[in-house]
Amino acid sequence: MDDQFLKKVLSDPWRLSTSQTPINQTGRLSLPADHPDIDRGCGGGFGPVDKNGYGVSYIFASDNCICLHISSSFGCPDTSSERFARTIGLALNRIRALVSAPRLSSGVSDIY
Repeated sequence: MDDQFLKKVLSDPWRLSTSQTPINQTGRLSLPADHPDIDRGCGGGFGPVDKNGYGVSYIFASDNCICLHISSSFGCPDTSSERFARTIGLALNRIRALVSAPRLSSGVSDIY
């Protein structure tokens, strides 16, 4: 197949590569809600696809826990896994504030 769009997309650098690591798909592992390991991810992750990018593996470990594995190349001065993790944390906290904010009668959130 000679698809110019597909050729273009696949030739661009993939600066952000993400994937969910599934957890407990079989139902064989079922921890009680008060178990000390309930919020721990079983691991996973991968390196960045592009040397100037990030690899991000995420796991929804429970209703209240998202585990992230963030990787980047030490050789790239423009990437920092720690900085990216902080930025993701800030974004998630903003989303939580937005969805938790009281609604005005107009239906618009009073977060700003």
